[in-house]
Amino acid sequence: MKKRVTLTFPQRSIHMPITYRLAKDFNVAANIIRAQVAPNQVGKLVLELSGDIDELDAPLEWMR
Repeated sequence: MKKRVTLTFPQRSIHMPITYRLAKDFNVAANIIRAQVAPNQVGKLVLELSGDIDELDAPLEWMR
């Protein structure tokens, strides 16, 4: 199953390796569709997540 999500995150979180954690910890593939990330600014990231339908609930909750 595939699902698109848009993430908006504060300045303090732009250094977090989100796509790595999704793959390593949750076994979910993340395809970056669009990214706007700059130092000392709010970041925006559009991801397409791929995985089993049962596997997508946990990473979505983690990202919230």
